[in-house]
Amino acid sequence: MWNMIWPLLLIVGSNCFYNICTKSMPERTNAFGALTVTYLVGAVLSAVLFVVSVKPAEVLNEITKINWTSFVLGLAIVGLEAGYVFLYRAGWKVSNGALTANICLAIALVVIGFLLYKESISIKQVAGIIVCGIGLFLLKTEGKIPVSRHVLLRKGKCIDISAAVLNCDTAVKNKCKVNLYCRHAYS
Repeated sequence: MWNMIWPLLLIVGSNCFYNICTKSMPERTNAFGALTVTYLVGAVLSAVLFVVSVKPAEVLNEITKINWTSFVLGLAIVGLEAGYVFLYRAGWKVSNGALTANICLAIALVVIGFLLYKESISIKQVAGIIVCGIGLFLLKTEGKIPVSRHVLLRKGKCIDISAAVLNCDTAVKNKCKVNLYCRHAYS
């Protein structure tokens, strides 16, 4: 069981520091210069862990087993790191930026698993995708659900609604109100 849990804990813990560091990177710092230092630290640590994890006589043999995936992974990591740096510099909150990116990633990986690896998509996964989509919608609208434009009849007066927003107070269950933004009012 521990073999299933420790990698997840490592991912979550590392991702927390990753997002904190990425969000905290000074705006005036060149993103790719900072990433170069990041990769040098990562390369040194990876090299040390590599040498420690194999017998000295097997180091060259292990290197010969490397294929194209290591090179493409390097490109993907640069895209991932740069994407997060520019995401936060564009003004995303650390809570919403990473969440939105990971929800989109999860949906994409379900589709990739189906198309490339012939994995089946279960009803639970479809339900999860729908819930994720609703979650993205709520993040985007900040809980304010837009209502479509319509004409409201009230006490004999016709009001052309240009926009209506449903505001819900999440602290108080079922407490919602509709804010109407009127373009024209007719008496």
